[in-house]
Amino acid sequence: MNEGSEPAPGRVGVRLRRRRQWLLIACPALTIVAIGWLAVTALIARADLAHARGDLVAMRTAVHGADMSDTRQRAVDLRSRLGRAHLLTRGPVWRGVAAIPVAGAPFRSVRGMTSALDTVGDRGVPALIAVADQLDPKTLRDPQGRIAVNRVSTAVPDLARAGAALDDAVARVSALPRHTWLSTVDSARELLLRQLSPAIGDLRAAQQAADLVPALLAEDKSYLLSFQNNAEARPTGGMPGAFALARVHDGRITLDRFAGEGSLSGITAKVQFGADYDALYPQQVTQRIYQDANLSPHFPYGAAILASMWQQRFGEKVDGVIALDPVVLSYLLRATGPVLLPDGSTATADNIVALTEEQVYAKFPGPANNGRRDYLARVEQAVSTRIMSSDANPGELMRGLRRSIDERRLLIWSADTALQRRLERTPVSGAIPITRAPYVGVSIVNEAGNKLDYYLDRTIRWQRSGCGVQRSVTVSITLTNNVPTGLSGYVTNRSDPHAYPVRPGDNRLTVSYFATSGAVMQSVRLDGKPWVAGIGTQRGHPVFVVDVELSRGSTRTMILHLIEPATGNRQPVVLYQPLVRPMAVHLQDTRCP
Repeated sequence: MNEGSEPAPGRVGVRLRRRRQWLLIACPALTIVAIGWLAVTALIARADLAHARGDLVAMRTAVHGADMSDTRQRAVDLRSRLGRAHLLTRGPVWRGVAAIPVAGAPFRSVRGMTSALDTVGDRGVPALIAVADQLDPKTLRDPQGRIAVNRVSTAVPDLARAGAALDDAVARVSALPRHTWLSTVDSARELLLRQLSPAIGDLRAAQQAADLVPALLAEDKSYLLSFQNNAEARPTGGMPGAFALARVHDGRITLDRFAGEGSLSGITAKVQFGADYDALYPQQVTQRIYQDANLSPHFPYGAAILASMWQQRFGEKVDGVIALDPVVLSYLLRATGPVLLPDGSTATADNIVALTEEQVYAKFPGPANNGRRDYLARVEQAVSTRIMSSDANPGELMRGLRRSIDERRLLIWSADTALQRRLERTPVSGAIPITRAPYVGVSIVNEAGNKLDYYLDRTIRWQRSGCGVQRSVTVSITLTNNVPTGLSGYVTNRSDPHAYPVRPGDNRLTVSYFATSGAVMQSVRLDGKPWVAGIGTQRGHPVFVVDVELSRGSTRTMILHLIEPATGNRQPVVLYQPLVRPMAVHLQDTRCP
C-alpha cells in the first residue's frame, strides 16, 4: 500500500463491526457490573451505618453510665464504620447514578448521609476520645473527694469541636430530600436525625457543665442548700424546709452547717424584683415567710430571697443557692448504697422519698413537732454526707445528677451576676426563659398549708390550631386528689381562711398558667362552668391564676381558651414542676406551611 493511501473498505468494515460487537457485549456487561457494585456497596454501607447507629446509641449509654473505657472503644468503632461507609459511596459509579434527576435521589441521600457522618468520624469522634480520657469519673475525683477542676476546663474545646461536627452533620442531613422513590432511604434519614439530635443535646449539656463547673467550684465558695418538701407544692418543686451550708475548698465539697425547719423564721429578705413580681406575689408573703420564698417558678427569685434571709440570720453572705428534693436524694443514693440513720433504720434509694414526705408524719404526727424536725435534719445530714463521700459509683452518680437536672429537681443560682447569666442559659438555673416560642407553663401552689400534694396527680393537654397571624390555643389542666384516709391531722390540716365547710383530705391550690408571650385569654372554665382568673405578667409571659378547691377523691378540670401570636412551627417549651408524682403532658400542634 502506497503512503497516504486509504485502507481497503473491507478492513475498515471488519474493524467497525468488531468494535460494535465489543460495545454490544461490553455495555451490558459494564452496566451489570455497575449495578452489582451499587448493590454490594449499598448493602455494605447500609450495614456499616446500622452498626454505626448502634455504636452511637451504645456510646451515649456508656457516657451516661460514666464508662469511659467503653465510650473510647465505641468511639473508635464508630469512626471506622463511618469512614468505610463514606469510602464505599463516593466513587464514580455512585457519583454518576446520584447525578441522574429523580431516579438518583435516594443515591444522593445515601451519599449525603455517609459524607456527613464521615465528618463526624473525622472531626467529632477524635474530640470525644480526648474528652473520655480527660473526664473519666473514676479518676476525676481523688480518694479525698477532691475534683480535678483543671481537667474539666481543658475538656471544653474538645466538646466544642465535637458539637460543631454534629451540628454540621445534622444540617447537611436535614438538607437532603425528605421524600424519594425509595422509602427505606427516607426512613434511614429520619432515623439518623432522631438519633443525632439527642447526641447534640448531650454534648451541649456536657459543654455547658464543663464550662460552668470550674467557676462554681472555684476556691473558697459557699452554697446554701435548700431541701424542698414536695408534699406541700411550690412552683420550683416543694416548700423550702431544712437548710445546709456547703463549702468548696481546693476542689473538695464539705457540709459545714445544718439548719432545720424554722431556722429562717422571722427574717425579712432585702431584695426587689420589680412591679410585675409585686403584682403577682405580695412582698409581705414571699419576702417575710421563708416557706413562701419560691412562690414564683423562676428559681433565681426564690434563691435570692433565701440567700438574703440566710445572711441576716447567720451573718454570712453565700455565693449561691442550690435547691434539691428527696427524689434527687433517691437518685444519688443509687450511687452510694444504703445509709444507716441515727435511729438505727436505713435510708435507701427506694424508701427515702416516702420516708421523708409521708412516713415521717405518721412517726411524728403532732403539729410543730420538734422530734420530726430533728429527725428530718438528721436524715438529710446523714444522706448528704454519704453522697459527698468519694466511694460513690461514678456512673450512677452521673446518671442521678443528669436526671435530677432534666426533671428540674436540682437547681443552682449564683450571686455572681456574670456567672448567673451563664447559668441561665442552662436548665440547671430553673429560670423562666424570656422567649417568643410557644410556652406551656403550669405552676401550682398549696394554699391549704397541708402535706397532701404527695398524692396529687396532674395532667396538661395543650392544643394549637389555625395558621394565621394569630393561632388558637386550648389548654386543659386536670387535677386529681388521691389522698387516702387515716392520715394524721398535721398532714390534712387546713390553715387557709375559707367560708365553706371542708373535710379532712380536702385541698386548696392556686393554679397559675404561664402562656406564650403576647397571648390573650378568651375564656376560662372550671369543670365546664365559666370561671374567673387573675391576670399578671412575669418575664414577658402572661400569667392566668385560678383558685381551685380540690376535695378528697375528686378530679377537677380547668380549660383556658387563648389567642396566641403565630410562632411558626417551633416546638413548645414546657415548664415542668417537679412533685412526687410526675406531670403528664400531651401536646397536639397543627403544622403550618
